[in-house]
Amino acid sequence: MSVSPRVLACALLGLAPALAQELSPETAARWLQDGAIEPAAAVEAWTQAKLEPEEALKLVQELAPDASKALAPGTHTVELRDRADRASECYVFVPPEPREDGSYRVAIFLHGIGGNSEESFRAGVKMAPEHTIVVGPSSIRPPDDEPYEDLRTANRFGVDVMKRFKTWWRYQPDAFPLQALRFVRARFKVDHDAVILAGYSMGGFGTWNLGLRYHDRFAAIAPMAGGISREEFALGSDELSRSLLGNLRGMPVWFLHGDQDEVVPVKFDQKTAKELKQAQIPFTYHEVKDGKHVLRDFLAGNALTDELREWMATQRRDAHPRRVEHNAIGAYHGGAYWVRLDEVDERARILAVAKKSKVQVLVEGVRRFTLFLDPEVVDAKRSITVLVNGHKVARTKVKPSLEAVAESLARAGDPTLTYARALTIEVPDDLPPVPDEAWVAARK
Repeated sequence: MSVSPRVLACALLGLAPALAQELSPETAARWLQDGAIEPAAAVEAWTQAKLEPEEALKLVQELAPDASKALAPGTHTVELRDRADRASECYVFVPPEPREDGSYRVAIFLHGIGGNSEESFRAGVKMAPEHTIVVGPSSIRPPDDEPYEDLRTANRFGVDVMKRFKTWWRYQPDAFPLQALRFVRARFKVDHDAVILAGYSMGGFGTWNLGLRYHDRFAAIAPMAGGISREEFALGSDELSRSLLGNLRGMPVWFLHGDQDEVVPVKFDQKTAKELKQAQIPFTYHEVKDGKHVLRDFLAGNALTDELREWMATQRRDAHPRRVEHNAIGAYHGGAYWVRLDEVDERARILAVAKKSKVQVLVEGVRRFTLFLDPEVVDAKRSITVLVNGHKVARTKVKPSLEAVAESLARAGDPTLTYARALTIEVPDDLPPVPDEAWVAARK
């Protein structure tokens, strides 16, 4: 059984069962949801326990949080770790009581480069609706060998721009904001459809970039005084990063900028608002007249703060969309909901529409993808027909598998987005490209 270095470290610290013992099905599910083991390890544990795929799925979906790890109401400081075992301090606020059904909303607030997690966290506690667990992770210095898509031009010419940024938010699957969400899920009954990501300044950049890459994790995002790409400080427009804006078609966004911002130019968000309007993607944008980078009235509390709080309280994720559109600029954030991109070019996009026992898919820059059959949107027990760019590529009955359960849970750590059936499609090389008009028509 393969065990990650993080699990080994936890075991040595007494934070996990002894590795010499066989993983129970429940422990395997918990560790997989937490990102501590690989899917193969969970499959092995479930196989040894003789679980059928539907039983493993039910186990995952009904898995209660670990009450022994829950935090008392109030403010706490905890430590998060990424896959490289780098540590980050994170503030967690637990409200006095949950909602009537025992669940909590979750709001993740990302701090700016001139501030710290405590400052942003305390502002977030004031902005968050009641019954909301608020988390404020800390950004640390990025790995020296990790490329950033929003600094690729500078990196290409050997300019070490990252030396100017002592910290920055990462956009990888183990980024601390995403780890913070896993941390909360493991300890509390979370409403998975009521998770908000917000941030200010550098945190605004982080909110845009994490929200656009992992848009199925959040009910909505609220980036403030930020931008989509640092490339745009020098180049004016970063079309590669901006190709991700299409991922907002299924996720609401509320963003804010001062029109006299002297640190992050307001033109970044003005351009975004213009492009979203042209693409007919709904959004809420506020431009504060005479507002500098630090909008003190807003951060202290005013009518816009109240509006944001009320807006956050009403946002709900649709966990079972019949139509899934995902734009990617790397395989590491390949997919959303019941669609996963397995092999992609530098820039890729997919639009999948499910109806009864048929899934129609448009792809560009995608060589292989996997459809997890969500029984809420497709009749998974019948033979499934898959059309790619108008051509039938598969008609088959898909059997449940432990691998499907484990892989879908591992991808997002979300039991709501976990499925028992998966169908992988190799995209034929000779498929003709799809005109833009077809993409527009498929969205209707």
